[in-house]
Amino acid sequence: DPFYGKDSEDAQEWIEMFLKVKETNGWPDNRRVAIATEMLKKEAADWYNLVNTTINRWDRDANTGFRERFLACFSSQEKLHRWQYELMNLKQINKKVETYASRFKKLANRVDAGGIPDAFKVRMFLSGLNKELATLVAIQNSANLDAAIT
Repeated sequence: DPFYGKDSEDAQEWIEMFLKVKETNGWPDNRRVAIATEMLKKEAADWYNLVNTTINRWDRDANTGFRERFLACFSSQEKLHRWQYELMNLKQINKKVETYASRFKKLANRVDAGGIPDAFKVRMFLSGLNKELATLVAIQNSANLDAAIT
């Protein structure tokens, strides 16, 4: 689907969907920027036309990476604050661990533009788990979120 840059659109979700479609279609990594930018319309296309000479890769660089620049431009502070609030207050309660872990990871990925340290992510995850499970997982002293979840 195209991305227009509207407030009602979720830039992070669009990136995730784009990457799934990329994998499904077998597009090579070095074509990601070219293909993604063809899907930008209206305000999003205008943004890219302004910055395209400074973008030379898909990600891993806040100055020249399409993904980082795109998310910085189209992820509103309001959405970021809502995701941060939800992440900080997320609790397992009556949910299955898998459901809680999936929601936690999704929110952590959305909030993690600046790089939340792995140890802090694990601590946040444990704070939302049921106490009995949190104790068992904490004993493992997991190095990262994926290790804590498995």
